[in-house]
Amino acid sequence: MKESFLDIHLKGCRVKSNLFRMLTLLLLIFCTTNVFAQQKNVRGTVVDASGDPLIGVNVSVKGMTIGIITDMEGRYQLEVPANATLLFLILDIVRRRLR
Repeated sequence: MKESFLDIHLKGCRVKSNLFRMLTLLLLIFCTTNVFAQQKNVRGTVVDASGDPLIGVNVSVKGMTIGIITDMEGRYQLEVPANATLLFLILDIVRRRLR
């Protein structure tokens, strides 16, 4: 079996092992960067029919546990997957007097 250039010149040396570790680390960083590149920053404001901001609306990603509640101005901001579908849920509390 023919030895490679590195095998011949780096016999008994730890440089080969360190080179392998460094290349593995670079590959891992590259793969992680690609995964994060598929995320999207989404922001907006939830308003009612008259244009007033809605406070406390639950904004979430369909099928995931990612979510947030709108602030005092109805604003939200989320980091979501590129193909995400957003769901908006508001709980309307109605007071009723029972006799």
